[in-house]
Amino acid sequence: MEKIIVLGTGTASVIENFNTCFVLEDSNKEYLLVDTGGGNRILGQFKKANIDLTKIHNIFISHKHIDHLFGMLWIYRFVDLAMQKGTYEGILNIYCHGEVAKIIREQIHTLLRKSQQQFIDKRIFINIVNNHEKVKILNYELEFLDIISKSDKQYGFKTTLNNGKTLAFLGDEP
Repeated sequence: MEKIIVLGTGTASVIENFNTCFVLEDSNKEYLLVDTGGGNRILGQFKKANIDLTKIHNIFISHKHIDHLFGMLWIYRFVDLAMQKGTYEGILNIYCHGEVAKIIREQIHTLLRKSQQQFIDKRIFINIVNNHEKVKILNYELEFLDIISKSDKQYGFKTTLNNGKTLAFLGDEP
């Protein structure tokens, strides 16, 4: 059975809640993480939701705001370390538009040691998506959509779930 697991519903300046992000779990217990929250608390949110982070192999990041992006660096560090230890199987695919991809790469190269960068472009891939591009992730065909944000470039997606219903994620543009 597929389900959506909400990891956070807060706003950019939350104290008690966690920033907005969720996981789509497919019927095979594989996951797509949508946005990564604003910091290292994302790791605790996975623990609270009883999701093994070594089972996350697909991440979509909608835009560059810190409450959607900065958890990515913590996930990257966790996955890199798990790969080094041999406890993470396979690859990690990160999907985002070009501006977000550039920021992620800059964070990795600026903030992490060289020893923490050995899997980038080898087992950790940053995939740039374009408007109306369709990509198969898990058992779904996601169509990425530029939501024409009035502030910063922001992408969402739509897909058809196994029950035939459409899931549309449109970021946080008012």
